Amino acid sequence: MSNDDGQHSSISCAHSTNSGRPTITDPITGIEGLASLDSNSAPPDQVTVTEELSKTYYSGLPSRPRLIATTKRGPFPTPTGSDAYPVGKELRGLGNHPLADVWDDNLGVEIFQLLKFVHIKWNSLDIVRIANEGEPSSSAPPIVWIGVAPSSLSFEEGGRVVHMCRGVLDRYNMQDVEVEIRESIRWP
Repeated sequence: MSNDDGQHSSISCAHSTNSGRPTITDPITGIEGLASLDSNSAPPDQVTVTEELSKTYYSGLPSRPRLIATTKRGPFPTPTGSDAYPVGKELRGLGNHPLADVWDDNLGVEIFQLLKFVHIKWNSLDIVRIANEGEPSSSAPPIVWIGVAPSSLSFEEGGRVVHMCRGVLDRYNMQDVEVEIRESIRWP
């Protein structure tokens, strides 16, 4: 799904106005807040990405994008020592998963609307699995993979966005699906 304003559908979250600024009801807490990332905090046990994790998380993928945020829980081991090298990783399709049944109908549109509503300048929205080379696709969880332009989103803001997306997935009973934001460049 590409970021284009030609899409139109409503998000399941409630919208209203507060002093002329839009508000959104957080899908997890039900708390209404301003439609900016300042008013939506991430859960206390959510991983906040560090600069080191950002650079090593996708090691093994040929493009090695930088991680901005993830709903996965750590710890995330990093290769160390003189012989350390990243495990090869491969992007895989979703395969047979219930997410495929609801993505095109409503779920993908709701994620799109949420990103638009909180003013995230995203450039790609995909559903993938990222498996280690030689492992079956089923060993890797499905991921809603959001791409943003480099330096356009802080780790903390990204953490709040994946938390809100997690709430949308939970409403669809997709507890085994993760959300990740990475830096990406979209070529015309």
